[in-house]
Amino acid sequence: MNILFAGSGFKHAASVLLDKIKKINTELDESNHLNLIFQDHQKPLEAQLENISVLIPTMEKIDEKIIKNGKQLRLIQQFGVGLEGVDIAAANKYDVPVANAPGTNGITVAETAIFLMLALCKNLNLILQVIFDFIPVVDQAR
Repeated sequence: MNILFAGSGFKHAASVLLDKIKKINTELDESNHLNLIFQDHQKPLEAQLENISVLIPTMEKIDEKIIKNGKQLRLIQQFGVGLEGVDIAAANKYDVPVANAPGTNGITVAETAIFLMLALCKNLNLILQVIFDFIPVVDQAR
């Protein structure tokens, strides 16, 4: 089965997925191996869907033209929640299920929000500027 990883984001996720696929392939016979293919940004996405069963769009816009060209496409699977770039009506028209992973990053989002609130309270931008400019904190605080 061929899986196309579209876009250039989610590099860590792509690396983790590739490692997991390699491990899974050791347990499968060769005729059932999973192949992770990365998008060639020199070519249109719709031209890269031949023999692709699963499309991971990441941040790529997936419109009807792309879905229509995926003759063997059986699933569009998004990492995380965001499906705003996927034409779900077109996917339904061509009987391609669309899935996402809601709730997988809730803790990370909450931690980031708290960090940003604390950064505002503690004047983090000033602190970073001081570190990078080597200006004493006392001079900047006045």
